[in-house]
Amino acid sequence: MRARPCPTVAALVVFTDQHEVWWLRGLRPGFRHCFAVVRDPAGEWVACDWLKGRLVFRVYGPHHPDELVERLVRRGFRVAEVAPVEARRRPVLRAMTCVEVAKQAIGVTAWRPLTPYGLWCHLGRVGARRHGV
Repeated sequence: MRARPCPTVAALVVFTDQHEVWWLRGLRPGFRHCFAVVRDPAGEWVACDWLKGRLVFRVYGPHHPDELVERLVRRGFRVAEVAPVEARRRPVLRAMTCVEVAKQAIGVTAWRPLTPYGLWCHLGRVGARRHGV
């Protein structure tokens, strides 16, 4: 079954309370890690996740954005829906973090935010629909 086209949602940013790594315990509960889920040209949703020093990709398949958001929220995640962004690309040197990987995946070029909670707030300010706990 193919997903119904939904041109207004190009990506999702998923926020978790992952605290398996000791240095994440200092971050706001519920916002200790984030990753991006982007839709490829064929309509498949692919997660891009920076985990413990390596980039991990997972395929979620061809879901309608609402179905995928509902599935992720049921698992206890917070989710921000991001509209298509035509980002200006410029060379940057930044620390490789889950936030930076998510920002690059969705086209956010701002220096800040630096933490998952900061990204959640930033996305709310720019009009992303936010779901979750």
